[in-house]
Amino acid sequence: MKNYVLILILALITASCGHNKENQEAKTTEESIQELEKALFDTESLTLDRKKANELSYLYEKWAHENAQHAEAPAHLLKAADLSMNLNNPRRSIGIYDQILKNYPDSKQASSALFLMAFVYDDQLKDYVNAGKYYTEFLAKYPESPFANDAAASLKNLGKTPEELVKEFELNQSNQSE
Repeated sequence: MKNYVLILILALITASCGHNKENQEAKTTEESIQELEKALFDTESLTLDRKKANELSYLYEKWAHENAQHAEAPAHLLKAADLSMNLNNPRRSIGIYDQILKNYPDSKQASSALFLMAFVYDDQLKDYVNAGKYYTEFLAKYPESPFANDAAASLKNLGKTPEELVKEFELNQSNQSE
């Protein structure tokens, strides 16, 4: 009988240790995020610490996967993608935006994810076919969004060089003054 009680106690201790480890790991991720958020900018040069920003991006994504049902999961993913975009890692950004759109299509971050996905294809990858596809999808799904005018303008000017845009602007200005 003592052996059965001992085995039961050991099983309970093992199970509770595993549970505590999971809670500790989730807390560690959250604490690491808070520390990196505070240390993200080099206070002397006022520049973004790229290594810390990259690490923070991965921690945001890790937190979102560990807490997939949490209301803040899509917001953490959006932060991860934003950092990746600003670190000029467009493929990773697009992958994270895609996660938001697939896993949290009804979240308030979904519209931003779709717009920013189009923007990354447009601005960083110069993939105007996909940029046009996602700007069009964005306008169809979110015509009342504060970014709708930006999406429409981006779609209209897709693939144009700065010189072409200046010429168009000057032509429009001269036509309006006549």
